[in-house]
Order: sequence, then structure tokens, then C-alpha cells
Amino acid sequence: MGQAVQLDDLDLGLIAELERDGRQSVSELAGRLRLSWSTIADRIERLERDKVIRFLTLVDPLAIGHTKQVLVAINTPPSQIDAVARRLADIREVYHVSIHTGRFDIFASVSLPESVDLWDFVSASLAPIKDITRAETMVSLKVAKFSLSLLANRCISAGGSRPPLRGLDELDHRLLRQLRAGPRSPYTTLADAAGCSKATARRRIERLVEDQVLQVIAVADPVRLGYNIRANIGLGVRPGMIDQAAATLSASPETHHVVITTGSFDLLFTTFLKTQEDLSRFVREYLGTVPGVVSHEVMVLMKVTKDNLGADWGFGALPPAGSGRK
Repeated sequence: MGQAVQLDDLDLGLIAELERDGRQSVSELAGRLRLSWSTIADRIERLERDKVIRFLTLVDPLAIGHTKQVLVAINTPPSQIDAVARRLADIREVYHVSIHTGRFDIFASVSLPESVDLWDFVSASLAPIKDITRAETMVSLKVAKFSLSLLANRCISAGGSRPPLRGLDELDHRLLRQLRAGPRSPYTTLADAAGCSKATARRRIERLVEDQVLQVIAVADPVRLGYNIRANIGLGVRPGMIDQAAATLSASPETHHVVITTGSFDLLFTTFLKTQEDLSRFVREYLGTVPGVVSHEVMVLMKVTKDNLGADWGFGALPPAGSGRK
């Protein structure tokens, strides 16, 4: 992880704007922030160079047929934690691997297409890793909140729980591939690579954003912004109050990925905080205000082995014949 760097109010304002919409042009950002084109361009270049931010193209998994989102919680002997985490990181369907404190040593986030059975994945991909002593699969039932924003306090739509309004055709897939490779590529570049006009590329991308299939955002390194604590918190909730608890959690600017899930917890969410004292306050004071909570477990992140959200989720595959846009 990076170390905190000196960021001024302009940097923070620029990051917040790019968290809202990572495809805003330099000219648009200069107008919003009332600064020169060159100042904005130089700041973005520096923030990327110093690895304060990276740009990411997020696609709703359901839009490309990934109907199963699963968190696999894993135990392994202490001496094998890093080795097992690396083995998990090599699995294509696993897009995030992290090592935590608490009852589980490793969390692996998995995205599976409809054609892949969860048991087949477990038996084919996890069973061969001999140092896994226990694995619990927590299937996402409902995504109540999905936000990667630290400053903009914004819940983004990609990764939601509703099927897309329209099917994706071959051109959509080509544009998504290009956006994944270059999230801030100009429309002219995207159009040339996808084999369509600039106007068509712009119209298709705007439609994908409108349909909540696609978002391009800046993702800030939490540590570079001073958020030194990242924790997964699992909650046990009284029956009949899970949706109410999820809604309350989702309204907090300190929560990020809020999921109703199967397994050991009824709700699982992520929080980014600056200090241990902030984490203590959050647990002791805030969690007590969430309706229906009967138990909690805090699992603090110690290391990220893989962070590749959305990568290779079928972007290389063309849609079936006759599956064009409606």
C-alpha cells in the first residue's frame, strides 16, 4: 500500500469529481472547478503518476451474464496464508483476494457466469488447493450499496442486482473491451477501435450509462487519502429486519459494499476509516443504531493479494447470434 501524500483542496475536489464521472473531459473539469485546462491536466497526470488514483471501467455483472457473485471465506495454516492467497489470485473467476484478521484468514471474491455451477467451481478450482482447511461460500442475495467513492459519497450502479433493461450486442462488447483497456480514451479512439462512427460510440456509451450497465470512475488509493483502516464487518440481524438494517447501513457515508448474503452473516459490508479510534467509535456507537443487529464481527484487512474488479468478465467473448439490442 502507498503512503499518505500531501494533497491540497484542489486535488481533493478533482478526485471527488472524477469519482462521480471518470470520463469527464479536462475542459469540463476546468469549467466546473474554475481553473485552467493545463492545471487540471497536470493535476490528473500527477495523481495517476503518484498512484493516488486509477481509472476503472465497471460493468454490471448481470449485463454480461454473470449471475453469481460469491464471497469465499477461507482458513489455512498460518504458514500457508500467502501461498494460498497467491493460488486463489491465479484463478480467473476470482477478482479480489485479501488477507484479514478474524475467524477467516482469506476472502476471495468470485464472479461466475450463469453457465458455471457454483459447486463445479468449488470442486474444480478450490478443491485442488490442498492447504485450504475450510471454505465457506457466501452467496450475494442482494446488493444494497456498491460504492468505491471515498470523497464523493456516491453509490454507483454497476454491480447492482437488477437485470439490464436491454441485451448487449457485439458493438457494445467491443466498446466495453476498449473502455476497460482505456477508461478515459476519447470517443474518436473508441470508435476507431470498435469499428463505428464517433457519434455511434458516444450514443452507445451514454445509453449503457443510462441503463446502469456501465460506469467509468476514478478509484482513489485509500491509504493515500489517509484511510488506513479497511474492515469487512459481518452482522447477524433479526429475521424480518434485514432489509431495514441494510437500508440504514447504505445511508452512511462510512459504508461501501453492503450485501445481504447467505452463510455466517446476514449482512456483510466494507468500511474505510482513518484510525483505530475511528473504527472503535464506528463499532461502539454507530452499529448500535442499526435496527435489528444482534451480533457483529470485525475483520480488518491486512493485505490485498489481488484487486482486479471486473477484469475479463467475458469482454473477450461475442454475444450469441441474434442477441442484438432491442
